[in-house]
Amino acid sequence: TLNADTSFHVLRIEGLKESILQGERFPVKVQNYWLYDHGYAVSAFYGDLFLHIPVLLRLIGFSIMTSYKFFVLLVMVATAIISYYSFKRCTNHTYASLFGSFLYMLAPYRIYNFYNRGAVGEYLAMAFMPLVICGMYELFTGDVDSPKYTKAKVPLAIGLSCILQSHLL
Repeated sequence: TLNADTSFHVLRIEGLKESILQGERFPVKVQNYWLYDHGYAVSAFYGDLFLHIPVLLRLIGFSIMTSYKFFVLLVMVATAIISYYSFKRCTNHTYASLFGSFLYMLAPYRIYNFYNRGAVGEYLAMAFMPLVICGMYELFTGDVDSPKYTKAKVPLAIGLSCILQSHLL
């Protein structure tokens, strides 16, 4: 059985798919699929950018649960890569980066969001949190006169932008 958050997000995926199939204006902000076909502006409160991955899988014929599970797998892989990259950039040490990434991937609250709550917005936002931490670390510890200092803003900007696209709350 699906818990409350998972069923909510699965309905978001289905709503986006149906809105696209019905030729709604893109990007979809009010999905007609909600509230007995009266519609709901769920996309105004949750960013749908990353949800277009499972929507694309739905459009090419995968089942809703296969699409959702593949999306979860992609987020897991992306989190591992992003956390390793961020820790490697901050520590410049391979084993410390692997260990930090391993600890981040196995954080109890993060695992709880994936498997118990199904909180798509939160676990997506947590995938990009290491970029924000990396950018802040480099801004606070870097030499202001160094040309590398201006590049420290890039992971911070990307991380914050992706967090805003995944979970506004």
